[in-house]
Amino acid sequence: MKFKKLLFVAILLAGSSILFAQTDTSKFTYNVRIGTTGYQGDYASEFFSFTHGVSFGVGVSRYINPSFDIVANVNYGKIQGDPLGANGVKSMPAGVNFKANLTCLNILLKYKFTNGYLLKESAKLSPYLLAGAGTLFNASSGVGFSGAFSGSTKEKVLAANLSLGLGLRYRLTNKLGIFIQTLELATGTDKIDGWYPDAPSNKKNDKLLLNTIGITYTPGS
Repeated sequence: MKFKKLLFVAILLAGSSILFAQTDTSKFTYNVRIGTTGYQGDYASEFFSFTHGVSFGVGVSRYINPSFDIVANVNYGKIQGDPLGANGVKSMPAGVNFKANLTCLNILLKYKFTNGYLLKESAKLSPYLLAGAGTLFNASSGVGFSGAFSGSTKEKVLAANLSLGLGLRYRLTNKLGIFIQTLELATGTDKIDGWYPDAPSNKKNDKLLLNTIGITYTPGS
């Protein structure tokens, strides 16, 4: 566990030194955000239930040109899932469930609509799109379904993810802004919820959705 935590820190520091080693701080924007973590997997599809997980994160973006920024985000979230809700998988027994702690690091390319072509660069409202990839560490526990997975389950997994998202930022001042953002993580694992039997109906990897609201700060502006 300590090794994996150190691995995440090392990846973050390496990415920061490679991507953001610049002296012009006015080209950096920092963000903090809170929100919810949605889960889509074997027990349920709860992307917009807003009741099955919390999310906290920090990030930094580097201005490239009027259309693009490059972004590094670190996120920590808690997730839970079961088949009892409106979006639960009804074929699952009522007793199965899981809870998990998730940490992820993503490097994203951000496309800004306020690029002078679609919208003015000075516009206060700035819609944007995100795409990228990263890594995640997930530790889950719960009650499994049947066979070798029945009873208490515990699972730890380190996996890659691909990310797509969109957001909207409102510029309060030259330095401060607020934003809302949705980012979907297509994970490279089916073990987020601890249920991954080798069955035809269980071949899809689990997915996550981070719905967040936050504050941005641009020093030197």
